Amino acid sequence: MRFKYLFIYIIVLIVLLVDPVLSQISVQAPSARIERARTYNLPVIGSLPPGQINEIILTFNYDARIIDIKSASGSESMAIQDSVLTYSNDYIKLDSTSFVVVGKKVKSVTNDTLCLLQVEGLAYSDSIAYIQPIRMWINGNLITNSQFINGRIIVNGLSILPNFPDNFDYGYPNPFDYAIHFNFNIEKNSKTEFLIYSIKGRQVVSSLTNPEMFSITDEINNKPITDLSGLLSKGSYKMTYTPDATLISGGLYIIVMKTDRSVYNRNFIYIK
Repeated sequence: MRFKYLFIYIIVLIVLLVDPVLSQISVQAPSARIERARTYNLPVIGSLPPGQINEIILTFNYDARIIDIKSASGSESMAIQDSVLTYSNDYIKLDSTSFVVVGKKVKSVTNDTLCLLQVEGLAYSDSIAYIQPIRMWINGNLITNSQFINGRIIVNGLSILPNFPDNFDYGYPNPFDYAIHFNFNIEKNSKTEFLIYSIKGRQVVSSLTNPEMFSITDEINNKPITDLSGLLSKGSYKMTYTPDATLISGGLYIIVMKTDRSVYNRNFIYIK
């Protein structure tokens, strides 16, 4: 098993080192706190490869019961420069609606605004919607090596959809060289611990024994959690893991989230 993880680690490093252009292509959906019945212009951030781009097609998924992506726009100051963009919504499945935007006048950028999404809040809070970039086509070619980062939209107000199903999202950015972030939900009040394991199964650090490497933020109330050993209330959180470079070597690791009801795990690569 350890050879399997080592092989994956080597392949990822080869892709990043041999083809740095591919490693630079990214799309980060917007995250924001918005009001119900109001529409906001939210930026999509990303990086596009150098060279001539005649067309870009971006596809996002979102929960249309909670928010609605009404349109998209570009400008001369953005990567997608069309003032009027072609876009479409597929509402066949409301909890997984697709939004497709097409740009014909595009320039290469690095970590800059690609376009704006016009997002309206429909439901009240406690029903957090994720905007998920899922596909990118450039000049008719499907880009398979891009980095997609989900956006999280919180709608202010009283709860009408109060459930937070337990979940532990994939970390971003991954690989990373400084800090990695994980979004997670807690359905019921629970003690929550994060543990880091090497690919050989050895525990390296944990949020209880090494709290200085971990920070947790309550995403609903936008406040940090100061006692990592206490109970976390039902809700939505973001955990940031910042390795101590003097103690942690680069490589492939497994992070485990333990609650009173479940155990979740994700892989990540730390580059020094």
